[in-house]
Amino acid sequence: MNPLISAAASLILLSSLSFGAITYIDADPTTNTFETATGSVDTDWYVSGKADTDPLWGLRAFANSTTIFEGRSEAAGDDVPLTTQLSGLGDGTYNVWAFFWDASGSNGWELSTGLSGNPIATYSFDGAGNTTAPVDAGTLDLTGVGTTAEDDRIMYGVNLGQATVSGGSSINVLIQQLGNGSGSRTWYDGVGYEVVPEPSAALLIGLGGLALLRRRRS
Repeated sequence: MNPLISAAASLILLSSLSFGAITYIDADPTTNTFETATGSVDTDWYVSGKADTDPLWGLRAFANSTTIFEGRSEAAGDDVPLTTQLSGLGDGTYNVWAFFWDASGSNGWELSTGLSGNPIATYSFDGAGNTTAPVDAGTLDLTGVGTTAEDDRIMYGVNLGQATVSGGSSINVLIQQLGNGSGSRTWYDGVGYEVVPEPSAALLIGLGGLALLRRRRS
């Protein structure tokens, strides 16, 4: 293959994979996060502080915006699924992320999550579930984040795949609480999104790189 064509193809591929910064959105029970079953913001699914009463969530004073949702489901099926809604985005395609915290040591701080309409999967850094997909949030290009590490706790992100916004539609991220006992729980912090460039934009970037290579060879 012509080296210029090969180089241009590589540039197009790289431009399509590099989407830019991930915008972090904190899960907020007064604006964007609600009990999935109700479909509206209310306050009867969580308590302020540690949640000792199953199946309520606890709104703890940790992490970003000093708010994080701690969930413990003591019995199978005895939980309160949540939805965090991303709204107000422009039309286009987005990579969507979910963020949770995990601690070192013997524990199971897993997160069960997925995009609305897609299968739910369980993730963790060192416990049950998918341990390969979570990414240390400190290594990601994030905006809107205050902290990604506290004491022995680290914030992790999971790429949930792509969602398309059209005509003012919203993106819904589903969250389920998991865990049984003091060492096993869900610590859910928020979601994130990054714009996926249109193929034409990626093509223009690749062609621009090709033109630069041609000038260098001449």
